[in-house]
Amino acid sequence: MKVYNVGIVGFGFMGRAHTYAYKAIPFFYGRLPINVKLKAVCTLPKEEAEKAALEFGFEKWTTSLEEFFDSGLDIVHVCTPNDTHKEIILRALERNIHIYCEKPLTTSYEDALDILEALKGKKVVHRIGFHSRYYPCAIRAKEIIESGRIGKPIGFHIRYFTMNRLEGSASPNALATGAIIDLGPHLADMARYLMGDFDSLFADVKYLNKNIQSLSEDAFFAIVKMKNGAEGVIEASKIVYGANNEYIVEVFCEKGALKFDIENPDWLWFYDANEKSGPYGGDRGYKRIECFNRYPERCFPSPRHSPGWLGGHLHSIYTFLKAIEEDKPAYPSLEDGVYIQRVLDRLARSAKEKMWVEV
Repeated sequence: MKVYNVGIVGFGFMGRAHTYAYKAIPFFYGRLPINVKLKAVCTLPKEEAEKAALEFGFEKWTTSLEEFFDSGLDIVHVCTPNDTHKEIILRALERNIHIYCEKPLTTSYEDALDILEALKGKKVVHRIGFHSRYYPCAIRAKEIIESGRIGKPIGFHIRYFTMNRLEGSASPNALATGAIIDLGPHLADMARYLMGDFDSLFADVKYLNKNIQSLSEDAFFAIVKMKNGAEGVIEASKIVYGANNEYIVEVFCEKGALKFDIENPDWLWFYDANEKSGPYGGDRGYKRIECFNRYPERCFPSPRHSPGWLGGHLHSIYTFLKAIEEDKPAYPSLEDGVYIQRVLDRLARSAKEKMWVEV
């Protein structure tokens, strides 16, 4: 049976998360969908590359992309800074290597279009890391919406708040990467996942932090119209005290509503207006649906135990490997990454020109 050689380029926070998935998937799912070998890790500085190989079992370490791609790789995980994604993806496509790229796809829509052109005719499996789709609460919410049980979505509010630019604790990367390019992909993809494509939007940005010299916007706010008729708000901020990673989704439909919090992905709140009202409320009201580890493929741990933040990443990478095993496309794909890059571009353009723009 074929053994797929896996390479991870970039071994910071996200590189570790992807490596963890390869180690953990057999515990959670019983097996990896395909046979793999952790073949190569490429990162800087040299000491970190060597340490990653030693501690996590990569056969080879390097600081050179040339050496990395000469390692006989079948799968590449792109976990490097955003402005390096394009070069690595194009190199992988030239060699017909399967690709899993962290979000955002690139730092500009123009670069995303270059990747889209390079994808033409390629038969590799590719995925963009919009892992928030893979939390059980999000999957269940989509099922309920698509069932038509509570009618079509008519409104929504999706927000992502952090405080990683406050009190001088922000890293250089956090300062260089604004709310649109960093947090925007999560919000835009979740809106599209639940409600379909965008129609138009009006956005504004804020530079609110007085304590540090920000290189990009601290926050953005956008009024959004979707092609299915739903209208709502997406907003993100890096300067909200008390918000470690507050990512909350609310969708309001014709006959009910849904809401969930990615910090607590084991629960979906569901309001069904079809239920009977009456004195003291009758049977109506928000109900909390248990989503604990309800992935049908997962055998460990039991549904009584929370999967935590890594659960979404784990299931995203598992389904990516499953797509390779079954020779099927993996969604969300790099094409989906291109689409979201266009949304980010329109957010920035609308904020700059102070006008509605079509998506």
